[in-house]
Amino acid sequence: MTTPKRPAAGHEVGAAAAALAMPTRGFVTGAPGETWEEGLLTGNGMIGANALGHPLDETIILSHHAMFLPMGVPIAPPDSSSRLFEVRGLIDRALYKQAIQPARVFSFSLSDGRIDPSEDG
Repeated sequence: MTTPKRPAAGHEVGAAAAALAMPTRGFVTGAPGETWEEGLLTGNGMIGANALGHPLDETIILSHHAMFLPMGVPIAPPDSSSRLFEVRGLIDRALYKQAIQPARVFSFSLSDGRIDPSEDG
């Protein structure tokens, strides 16, 4: 089995794109997606697909929402609103290490490794 020859980068792909007729519905692209960022995305919120590559040499990536959503009870972030102005002032003065200090008072005592803001560390 032979791999189809890919056009050289440059005017060949651009010329092919200019020759494509616009469909009544849908879209046309004259350049293949070389990376996943350039692929054709589709999905319905539960499953998704990303198609990229050249005709007869494409890659299709499939995904399902259950692979990415948290599988347990959502964890609320700690309330840091009382320290907001202090942290902003430290950041404005480029004191970044001091700005993250309030986050260090939390304990990593839960068995699953989550931060428990109710305990001081």
